Amino acid sequence: NRDSLRTAIKNSGAIVKSEKNSQIEDKYFTSNIIKGSRELTVTYDKDNNFVRASHSYPAYVRFYNGLLSNIEKQYGKPLFNNQLTYTWVVKSGMRVDVDFPNHRKAAYINYTRR
Repeated sequence: NRDSLRTAIKNSGAIVKSEKNSQIEDKYFTSNIIKGSRELTVTYDKDNNFVRASHSYPAYVRFYNGLLSNIEKQYGKPLFNNQLTYTWVVKSGMRVDVDFPNHRKAAYINYTRR
């Protein structure tokens, strides 16, 4: 649930940017725990169940190649790839997308409950 996920995220060292029960998203600064990361946004449904987590990163070539390589090691080759979006569906049914909008000026890893 939302409370236990909030606790786990903060226990990992993330810094709260915004946690409001009246909003569907919580936001955390993560640069202190994941090198190169910026922010984690966690989205919940109306019953406070997890829906999606989106992690933002700067995207520069060395980071871009390493990010995709690390994800491929964990999940294998993507099911979809158009050079700006890469998609995996993992055994748990979670969908993992890596998006590089704006011609790779930023990167987002999205974990979505299916």
